[in-house]
Amino acid sequence: MAFVRKKKVAGREYRQLVENYRENGEHRQRVLAHLGQHETVEDAIAGLRNKWSTLAAERDEHLAEQARYQAGLLDRFSAALEKHYGSEIPTYDEVVANGGYFYWLFRDEEAAYRSDFGPAQQEWLSGSGRREVYRGYGTFKNWVYRAEHHQEQAVKLRSKIDKLRSGIEKLEAVQSRGD
Repeated sequence: MAFVRKKKVAGREYRQLVENYRENGEHRQRVLAHLGQHETVEDAIAGLRNKWSTLAAERDEHLAEQARYQAGLLDRFSAALEKHYGSEIPTYDEVVANGGYFYWLFRDEEAAYRSDFGPAQQEWLSGSGRREVYRGYGTFKNWVYRAEHHQEQAVKLRSKIDKLRSGIEKLEAVQSRGD
């Protein structure tokens, strides 16, 4: 017969579903499920499902943002993407390797690459004279970074969601046993 055991960890109280059994003539306890701060298995399942739905909505937002940036890249920079990447969206590291980190020009070999994303503009900077600024390249680089960032966040959330799903399945299995 299973029962709920309370445990204190770092000043917080948690609950576990535990059963007693005998091994080699001695009494032992086995943890069937961790309930967190919930009183019952049903409450723990409901709590995990709430977390799951919150994280799934957050993951979906990141995937939508990633898709929005990718669509913008393909729409606004299609000619440059075709020329340099065969119409594929590159990684942020590839973009920086080809065009540099800043959107103003440091090396002449970056100028041809950068100009494919929009014309250079002359901008006065105090004390250092005139500088060529490639705002189109800056936008392109920023959108690639943001698309990559949202994809990474979605992947992180996906692993958390999978862990929650596993926890729900485990609790449901314990619940179906009648413990």
